[in-house]
Amino acid sequence: MKMNEPERYHRRVQCGKIKKIQEFSDRSKRKQRKIWREKKIKSRLNKKRQEEHFQAITENTPPGTPQPRVYLQNNEILGDAQSSHQKQSGLRRARKNRKQLKQCIHKLKKKVENLTRSNATYRVRLSRLKEKQKNNLSNTPRKRVNNLLDGQHVNEKIREQILFAEVLTKQLTDNFKKIKSRKGKNEFALSITGNLMKKYRFKNVVSSILSRKFVNKTHCISNRRKKLLTEKYKLVKEFLERDEISRLCPGKNDVITKNKIKKQKRLLTDSIKNTYKMFRFAYPHTKISYSLFCKLRPFYVLSPNAKSRETCLCVIHENVLLLVSKMKLLKIINENSSSEIVNSLCCRDQTELCSERSCAACKEKTIVTNEFNSDDITSYKKWETAKVTLLIKGVEKQCQKTIKKQITCTKRELVVVLENSITKFMAHTNNIKHQYHAISEIKQNLKFADVLIPTP
Repeated sequence: MKMNEPERYHRRVQCGKIKKIQEFSDRSKRKQRKIWREKKIKSRLNKKRQEEHFQAITENTPPGTPQPRVYLQNNEILGDAQSSHQKQSGLRRARKNRKQLKQCIHKLKKKVENLTRSNATYRVRLSRLKEKQKNNLSNTPRKRVNNLLDGQHVNEKIREQILFAEVLTKQLTDNFKKIKSRKGKNEFALSITGNLMKKYRFKNVVSSILSRKFVNKTHCISNRRKKLLTEKYKLVKEFLERDEISRLCPGKNDVITKNKIKKQKRLLTDSIKNTYKMFRFAYPHTKISYSLFCKLRPFYVLSPNAKSRETCLCVIHENVLLLVSKMKLLKIINENSSSEIVNSLCCRDQTELCSERSCAACKEKTIVTNEFNSDDITSYKKWETAKVTLLIKGVEKQCQKTIKKQITCTKRELVVVLENSITKFMAHTNNIKHQYHAISEIKQNLKFADVLIPTP
């Protein structure tokens, strides 16, 4: 419901958006009262002008033609002959015309403001271009050499060598400015930089030819470093394309193109940080930082979002993740994810015996917890399948639905729930790894005419 003006005013005063004169400082009071006085003076002048204008119109206007009147039989006046609806329609037309004129004036004012602004911009650009041309004409290579060697007796060969250096610098600068593509600028920068420029400390001369960002990026990469980066890229690509690390999008439109290379999208099954930790665990002898790992990630391997998720989550994974997140929040454990919990309970190699809790070396390992009060009450969330009554087409029906429940317990009971769930979780992850390993082996051994179609 729209508020009237007094209610809106009082509402704005209560919210503090409008201050009363009593709340102003002395200086603000004087300033505000001065504004009021000036507005009042202007208002009186406008009123006086209007009265004078109306008086002049009244004096100079001839009397109007009297309208015929309609009389009844008892000589009572019924009204003017001209109907009032014509007057009202004329007033409406006048209001409409005034509104259209105001809109036209507003548009023209906007257009004038934009033209004034663009005019000022082009005027500044013109002055800069004139200044630049003036500098270019005054700073020719010969004039620079003459100013440099002014008042000095120098051999002609030395003067010629200095002039050649100035001409070469000027020509390289002009050629660099003519190049439009970034790739061409990079190739040009690599062609005039190298170890000799670095040895004789001519980097400042190169920076006068190139922009600073190209000077800083024109370091020479050795063949050995290129080879190492190529090997690391292949290793990261092979790891991220595993089915247990990322899943292939099945849709026809789930493609991404970069540098005219079209690839089918792959979505990571975990966050990029946890994926990096899994990579370090899988390849402990490969030295690679997190930033380099992110840079070497292929462009078609993406982090999933809510829009790109087309499959349901695993209830076992989600319940363990909810438990670990809650215990981490309560500072009961130090691990951030379920994979870190599994790694702490298994050997370094993490064989199938470790996942089945049958390994002699790690089967006695338990979850390490910090000190906490066992009797403190807390709560955690859990996905469960429950029977729910739904109204379908006016008929109540019993349906099974997976819902998230809030469960209240003590901290000690929370630890026990995680310890009981982790064994089933490890067996579940072991089955997934075994399935993906078997699928990858089948893929590698496929013949030319064979096709692998995974089924749920």
